[in-house]
Amino acid sequence: HPDTPAKPPWNRVVEPALGVVDKVRDAVTGRQTYLSDLDDPPRG
Repeated sequence: HPDTPAKPPWNRVVEPALGVVDKVRDAVTGRQTYLSDLDDPPRG
């Protein structure tokens, strides 16, 4: 989400809300995210 605010306090409000919206959209559309889809997969 490149247009989201980067400075507090709005980033603390907007980012979690967008995360919920993204997860709901993915669940409704059946979209799955795989580690290979990410630019830099987390290392663990």
